[in-house]
Amino acid sequence: ETQRRSEEPSHVSHVRQLTLAERGYGNEAVRYELEREGVAPDVIEAAVEALAPEAERAAAVLVAARSPEAGLRRLGAKGFSPETIEAAVAVAGLDGEP
Repeated sequence: ETQRRSEEPSHVSHVRQLTLAERGYGNEAVRYELEREGVAPDVIEAAVEALAPEAERAAAVLVAARSPEAGLRRLGAKGFSPETIEAAVAVAGLDGEP
């Protein structure tokens, strides 16, 4: 059955998107995974909007990484956009500006 789960209980989508975000995934990766699971587009957008700001989540990944380079690779692999990665570098204070 390929019908979308438009009646997906919001708590199920909420738990799934939080799990993906906690595992370091960017908004686009969260959207992709929820869509792949058949979650309705309106539920996906509500779930993504409920996440902490993407740049802040990305900055946390950078700060926790063993090196800035490793953090940048991880962000790219986890579905963060180049714009978000650039913002995360600034938020994390790794942009070399005072």
